[in-house]
Amino acid sequence: MPEPLFLSARRPVTLVFGGHGRLSRLLCERLAEAGFVVAVADRSPHRAALLSRDVSGRHHVALPYAVDPDDGGSVDRLVAEVVLDLGRIDAVVGLAPEGLDAGTGDDPGPWARSLGVTLAVAHRLATAAARHMLAVPTPGRIVLLAPGGGTPPHPAERAASAALGALVRDWAAAWPADRVSVNAVVPGENSPRGAIVSAVALLASPRAQGISGHVVMVRGRGAE
Repeated sequence: MPEPLFLSARRPVTLVFGGHGRLSRLLCERLAEAGFVVAVADRSPHRAALLSRDVSGRHHVALPYAVDPDDGGSVDRLVAEVVLDLGRIDAVVGLAPEGLDAGTGDDPGPWARSLGVTLAVAHRLATAAARHMLAVPTPGRIVLLAPGGGTPPHPAERAASAALGALVRDWAAAWPADRVSVNAVVPGENSPRGAIVSAVALLASPRAQGISGHVVMVRGRGAE
């Protein structure tokens, strides 16, 4: 059985935003094994509950949260709710929305809309997390995972990765690195999930505090 919340609050807490899919599960498991309490947030309460249930156990703690990523107020309330429940947020990991529309033919409209959604969600999450981290005495880390990793990558994924990199560099210049570290991870074509998870987990860990404004490219191919 998961430990009571008053005990889990003594552990560091990571909020994983976009908590479904195999990659998200591997990441949540890695973070739980590293000693984090994992707050799993997803648009679907059912998906968040399933993932948190699968990750919990063997002294691991994961809790589900519902959020509307299209609503900035919902994202702000999510951060406040996690802090209320667990007493802290040490790291926030934002996974890019799945299923970016590559569009067809010469019409850039579908992938341009997908790009806008991806960047808007990343902006809402990062700024909400930073507001909390800048207001508390303990430092925090923000890691944004760009879309990609499939074959072949399409324009929306490439554009989103480049734009996330620009946002991360701007935020790193605005937020003191000893208070808020913010970085991005960009999967390459067919990058192994394990390598992606390792990069994200490292940047979410206390060892990465002070490393800010970087875009980590995960290269390589291979089955897992």
